[in-house]
Amino acid sequence: YLLISDTANRANWMHGQITAYSGTSLTVNVLATSGSGTIASWDISGAMPYVPATAAEIRAGTATNVAITPAGLIAALADVTIADAATITPNMSTFINAVITLGGNRTLANPTVASSDVGKSGRIKIIQDGTGSRTLAFGSNWLFDGGIDFILTTTAGGVDYLYYDIESTSRIVLSTKKGVA
Repeated sequence: YLLISDTANRANWMHGQITAYSGTSLTVNVLATSGSGTIASWDISGAMPYVPATAAEIRAGTATNVAITPAGLIAALADVTIADAATITPNMSTFINAVITLGGNRTLANPTVASSDVGKSGRIKIIQDGTGSRTLAFGSNWLFDGGIDFILTTTAGGVDYLYYDIESTSRIVLSTKKGVA
C-alpha cells in the first residue's frame, strides 16, 4: 500500500495498493482520496492499508485495524430506529443514539449489553404516537436519579429523551429531558 501526497499541499493525497509496475510506470488501485487538481510533484511512501470503519463497527466498538473517519463517526451517531413492541429489549451494541415511537403501553426491558459497550453513552429519543398517553415501564438495569422511574410526556407526538451511561453490563444510569417540543 502507498500514500501518495502532493508535496505542496498535503491535503491532496491518494491511498492505494500497487497492482502493477514496469520500469518507471506504476499502476495503483486507489482506495481513498482527498483534494483534487493536477499535481506537479508527488511524495510516495509506504502506508498501512486504509480501511474506514463502518457505522455499525463504530457503534459496536469491536472493530480493529480500521480507521474511524469523521464521516463514519457522524454516521454512527445518527439515530437508529428501535422497533416498537410490547416488550422492547434494545441491543446496546447496535446504536449510540436511538429513537422509539411508542404504539402502546410498553416495557423497556433490560438491554443486551456487551462488555465492549461498557463506558458508552448516548441517548434514546422516545416519541408518543398520534394517540399519546403511552406509558413505559423499565427493567431493573435502567437506573434513574433517586431510584424513581421516569414518567413520559403524554401528549400525542410528544418527545422525551433518555440520556444513558453504561457503567456495567447490568447498570445503565439514565438522565432525562421531558417534553421537548
